[in-house]
Amino acid sequence: MSEESAVCVICGLEEKDPRKVIECVYCHKSEHFKCKNVIGNAVRKLREQTYFCSSECNNIYQQSIRNLAVESQVLKDLQSVLSEVRESRSELQAVKSTVGEIEKFQNFLSEKLDSLLGEIKLVKDEQSMMKKDVQHLRGKQQATSDSVDQLELEVDRLKRASFSKNAVLLGIPMKRNECVETVVCKVAVAVGCKLPNGAIVESKQLTNRDPQHNDGKVPPIKVCFAEERFKEELFSKKKNHGSLLASTVDPLFATSTAKIIMRDELTPYGMELLKEVREIQDLTDIKFVWPGRNGAILIKKSEGSKVDIIRSRKDIEKLRQISMKRLLNNSGRGGSDSSSPTGEPSSKRRQ
Repeated sequence: MSEESAVCVICGLEEKDPRKVIECVYCHKSEHFKCKNVIGNAVRKLREQTYFCSSECNNIYQQSIRNLAVESQVLKDLQSVLSEVRESRSELQAVKSTVGEIEKFQNFLSEKLDSLLGEIKLVKDEQSMMKKDVQHLRGKQQATSDSVDQLELEVDRLKRASFSKNAVLLGIPMKRNECVETVVCKVAVAVGCKLPNGAIVESKQLTNRDPQHNDGKVPPIKVCFAEERFKEELFSKKKNHGSLLASTVDPLFATSTAKIIMRDELTPYGMELLKEVREIQDLTDIKFVWPGRNGAILIKKSEGSKVDIIRSRKDIEKLRQISMKRLLNNSGRGGSDSSSPTGEPSSKRRQ
């Protein structure tokens, strides 16, 4: 029998053409396709598959494959275990080294603990002394602040004394080249006050120092009287008269709807108070702010509320603290920051 020929185990005949036979993968026995009744396309399909001559060969082959896979997995697991053992030994050595370092550090801490406790005691003693010093300095600062406030009030009182003959008139729509003193006298006549000749020493219309910040309002008029009694008489007549419209003072003002307001000339301190109150007007929910007599700033939170008087920066600070406390209380209760029932900011009016 030739080396290239195969013997069919079914018919026992030798076959030299390998295309006519198929060989078992496991036992390597050959069989004719025609002996197995395989013809046509079935031959090609059978060749493309792993062929076993019997189920026994198939089972034995599959079992050997599974055994090889199991052996390979066991070997892989053993190698993994050995690797983990080596890693565990390395980690154990690292842990031993770390434990040694921790023991050294604990010994170091034990040595420094007494010294550290002593330093902490010194720090506490120093903090106690610092608290006492701070309390002392706060007391001195408060005393100094009180002295400064009192000094400001005294300087303001002296300044107001020098302004006692001065008045400011608001809401008079002056015409160009019109005599200011004549207009002031017409205002006095309108409220039933007849000023004698020489009662007015000086009168002028004040203008904004910065023309770019002109807000369109009628500039106020400053009046200097010869004696304080002339100013007080005019103020008294105006108070008795009540509201005074510019249109009733002069036919030239017939188209004006402005109200004429009279007030003392504010000192620089009074102007600062007025500015600071207006800066916190929204925060403190104040609706009306206007200058009063004798350097006071008057405020009202609503139409029907009482008038509160601001005479110093201490009064402003108290007002701010009360408002902040109220806001914190509202925040703690989960309330709205606005005092309006609808949650919208109330309208503000500045006088």
